[in-house]
Amino acid sequence: MSKKAKYIDAYAAELPLDRLKELSGEDLHKWINDTYSVAVEAGYAGCAVTTRITRYKGDLYLLVRKFDEAVANTREEGALVFSRCHIEVTNQPELKRILGNIRRYCDLISVSPQDRQLMAFSSRDHRIDVISLPPEKAPPFFSGDIVELKAQEKLIEVTVSSLFSGNMLNPYRIRALRDSLKTIKKKNLKIIVSTGPQQIYSPRDPRALISFAKIFLEIDQAKLSKDMSDGIYKRISENQLKRSGKIPVRGVEIEK
Repeated sequence: MSKKAKYIDAYAAELPLDRLKELSGEDLHKWINDTYSVAVEAGYAGCAVTTRITRYKGDLYLLVRKFDEAVANTREEGALVFSRCHIEVTNQPELKRILGNIRRYCDLISVSPQDRQLMAFSSRDHRIDVISLPPEKAPPFFSGDIVELKAQEKLIEVTVSSLFSGNMLNPYRIRALRDSLKTIKKKNLKIIVSTGPQQIYSPRDPRALISFAKIFLEIDQAKLSKDMSDGIYKRISENQLKRSGKIPVRGVEIEK
């Protein structure tokens, strides 16, 4: 990437699985293109469009593959757009089952852990790229989590949508997230701030967002700027190499 930061909105407009199932290929392509256009207009170089998974379904891999193929087709037309699957479930067996079905069909996979067991698992499982902090107080990070998060270079995410109740900033959520981030910042882990789920995708200018995070979440601006550009792009690029068979193991590239 160039010296000028090329920001990626890692959690752009969200499409629930049930809605994804209803959309025709043409409508899905239009939705992805429209989302990308809004992100670019806001100042982003690209975005990760997101489908949210809240339970395992028999046709899960078919729906996720449909989503990923539509994103890939849009990218071939010149849009810097990526596929993201965001998982919100309440138990580890279901999370494992979902991961086994979708990993090969996503540029990014994120989880929002609701308890300590899910936090520990999400920190360690190599199929998960992003830990998205829940809007209320997140489960604590233990030392073993931190070691794995750092070794695997995972991204810790705060979504803008999680900071608001309606149109108003929620001071309780601000304080809770600031507390959750203390250890993360101290250990110099990668942090990103993304738009998150909204009824209508309305991203803020990424530079304004970085300033906002400095003021309200006390996140270093220079580091956040790097993580929201190079950090995200590196993770996605590595996943795409894995999916194409060029990196079967982290850090080992196959010569063709």
